[in-house]
Amino acid sequence: MVSLKVQTAVPAQWASHVALVTSQGCGHNNGTRHWASALKKTNAFVAQLSLDDKVGMINGNTSISICIGNIAPIPRLNFSRLCMSDGPNAVNRADLVSVFPSGLTAAATWDRDLIHQRGFPLGKEARGEGTNVLLGPSSGPMGHHALGGRNWEGFGIQENGVQTCSKHYIGNEQETQRSNTTSPDVTQIDAISSNIDDGTLHELYLWLFANAIKAGTTSIMCSYNRVNQTHARENSDFPTSFIAAPSFISLLGSSGARGCSKLFVTDPCKNPGWMKMGGNIMAPYLPPGQDSEDYPTPDPAGIYVYLIQEIGLDASRALGGNHASLIREVAAAGTVLIKNVDGTLPLKSPKVISVFRNDAADATDGLLSYGFGGGIFGPEIGTMARAREIDAQVLYITNDELAENDFRSVYPPPELCIVFQKAFASESFDRVSFELDNNSTAVINNAANHCGNTIVITHPAGVNTMPWADNPKIGAIVAAHYPGQESGSSIVDVLWGDINPSGRLPYTIPRCAEDPGPPIVNLTQPVTDLDTWQADFTEGQLIDYRHYDAQGTDPLFQFGFGFTYTTFDIAGSKLSARLVHEIMFLRHHPDTSCQVEIGGHLDLWEDIVVVQTRVTNRGDVAENAVPQLYVSFPDSTPKGTPVKVPRRFEKVYLEPGETKNVDFNVMRRYVSYWDSEEQT
Repeated sequence: MVSLKVQTAVPAQWASHVALVTSQGCGHNNGTRHWASALKKTNAFVAQLSLDDKVGMINGNTSISICIGNIAPIPRLNFSRLCMSDGPNAVNRADLVSVFPSGLTAAATWDRDLIHQRGFPLGKEARGEGTNVLLGPSSGPMGHHALGGRNWEGFGIQENGVQTCSKHYIGNEQETQRSNTTSPDVTQIDAISSNIDDGTLHELYLWLFANAIKAGTTSIMCSYNRVNQTHARENSDFPTSFIAAPSFISLLGSSGARGCSKLFVTDPCKNPGWMKMGGNIMAPYLPPGQDSEDYPTPDPAGIYVYLIQEIGLDASRALGGNHASLIREVAAAGTVLIKNVDGTLPLKSPKVISVFRNDAADATDGLLSYGFGGGIFGPEIGTMARAREIDAQVLYITNDELAENDFRSVYPPPELCIVFQKAFASESFDRVSFELDNNSTAVINNAANHCGNTIVITHPAGVNTMPWADNPKIGAIVAAHYPGQESGSSIVDVLWGDINPSGRLPYTIPRCAEDPGPPIVNLTQPVTDLDTWQADFTEGQLIDYRHYDAQGTDPLFQFGFGFTYTTFDIAGSKLSARLVHEIMFLRHHPDTSCQVEIGGHLDLWEDIVVVQTRVTNRGDVAENAVPQLYVSFPDSTPKGTPVKVPRRFEKVYLEPGETKNVDFNVMRRYVSYWDSEEQT
């Protein structure tokens, strides 16, 4: 870890709102699409719509084929349709598509290049299935609740002519009561309200949407939940005051599957006129060429795939897209080695291996990595394939016998035991326990005590406890997350050292269930008050590692932690920093003479400081180091400012004995804070 202390040389307002007046003046356009020309082009289209066309376009159509939402074709105007598809890891409801590592796995790589590579084929496959809008990326949950059901999602696609719908705006941190429900006496109970203070909104939750808009997202989906007592889709002040404020960001769009209800561009969650509404739908449709004759349309047979999935039949088939090697690479890079005693890993040549589960079995056991943990090429198959190469025998138990401490079927006695355990997570419900599923603690301890030399592989949905971690018979612990269709191949790559582990934890692992922050709000008693469900974000910005820092709590494994098969030396004590531009004078606020572009004031996105350190590989194995830059703010910042925050990281490949300089470019926003009183 490399630390940078922000001094008080810059007056405390929003420190990176402080404008550096340089030879570049107001800076350059941020490179996002020019929407004015697209809107102008759509005016002629909208003018030709009949009343029926308008109603159909605004209200959409029922789901067809792979489309979660659909706007029907208008043949006389050469409008083929607008198909919205779901899927954070793969194109939902589609056959012959790849299953990519989850967003959580991608985050664990700490590798921006690989994250980009993962997103590109996901967009390509979405386009190939006829998707116009892929409902992602998901920039939340952020981790207010460590047991949130969708904490494993996140990240998104790279442009292939497919529109994005960034979600969920905002404070969608739990699945329980995320939408309105009806009580037994037919009273409508409002969705949970995420009650978030102004400073936390700006410092923590809104920047994600600023990033998405800066990157060119075409729409934003409102959250199901309420925010500060009002549904996002009904709040006429909240979106414009917090996202479209000139001092912060220009809202580009908002779309909602039951969240904001319709597609909008600059006036979300209101009721614009037909011309504006039609234009808002068509403006993002035209620039990527979705009106061209060669843009794919959904396969009509897709509806049968959907029906097969819905009634529970196994629809697994050979996967297309030729993306298996990339999926395998990302999955291995997102595998985190968090315990390795006396060189337990990498494996040498064990001749008798026992594999125990609850998630080592093949995909036919229901273990697709879309919220599960196994994969199309599952861990058991991967281990058996490698065993054949080294002439080893594999024994396995894939049922609950382990919890009962029954090992009678395991013979001959194994030299090595590998225990695979998972936590299931999905949209629509939250996790109820920090422990892994299906008597995991008993299974792991029983296996370790029986075998002696034991490796535990977890497929967690995020934060989980490990009450068995200090068991002396457990030589190694590996967090493999949700690795996608190449689960078995990627874990074997790491276990046998074909690929050295370079993943780092993108969350904190607590010592006990009481250590993480606020629990899921779950009212178990009958509710009659429609306004009962409230989630007060009293922790403010102090989520995950920030919470542990503020409380002085020692976690089991820290955010950003991960072992490799070598050792690195980071010369943090020799940290150097230099300004990017010559400073003429400083301002407390952005230069008002400069135009606010899509994504926010240009000053916020400029690099102002370069911090440099040196990293050396002290071991005898070539490996990737992950130096991380953390920033601490002065005491003059608002109450609740975190002790430190990560601002930059790099992934650096080093041969044995090699040293490299690592530069961290620090944007003005990275050394900034929001002043709620000044609203700047």
